[in-house]
Amino acid sequence: MIAVSAVLISAASFVAAYVQSEAALRQVQAETWPFLQLDHGNTDETGQSRAIYFRLANAGVGPARIKAFSFHYEGKSASNPQQFLYDCCVPKNLDRSAFRKLVTEDVDNIVTGNVPPIIPNGRDVLLFNFPLKSEGENVAIWAEIWKNMDGLRVQHKISATACYCSLLGECYQSNLRNDPVEVKACPPAIKL
Repeated sequence: MIAVSAVLISAASFVAAYVQSEAALRQVQAETWPFLQLDHGNTDETGQSRAIYFRLANAGVGPARIKAFSFHYEGKSASNPQQFLYDCCVPKNLDRSAFRKLVTEDVDNIVTGNVPPIIPNGRDVLLFNFPLKSEGENVAIWAEIWKNMDGLRVQHKISATACYCSLLGECYQSNLRNDPVEVKACPPAIKL
């Protein structure tokens, strides 16, 4: 009777310890969970100037280790903002070499940033800033590109995806609008 009681008490202790360790693991996971979102608009921070921007923000409680990021438009994806801008918004009569020349001449018109390897919680990264140009030699072309991009942005025809991991190695695939989907690992085919 004493031996059976000891075995039952040991089994109950084991189950209690297991349940407690699982609860502790879930708590640590919750305290390190990253949540990436794509923020965009068409005015600057003051609301005074017209500028299309895209920011990648970590609204989670833990840092996000970025493994892959890309913009998407009509089935095409690009991790390079200039390539993305050309694919989505440049008028069809402007070929790639003319666009490169335009960007080179007006290098200050578009500000692009790189996706860093880690985004701390509560922080964001400016990926793209495109002010509406009001003067200069190529103002009509830039205005058309700006208008095209703003229309596509408003219609949600421009999207982005990211694959990122928490500090504990849990990885998530996300379209940056809905809840992320947990994955075993980020696919190597979409590395930055």
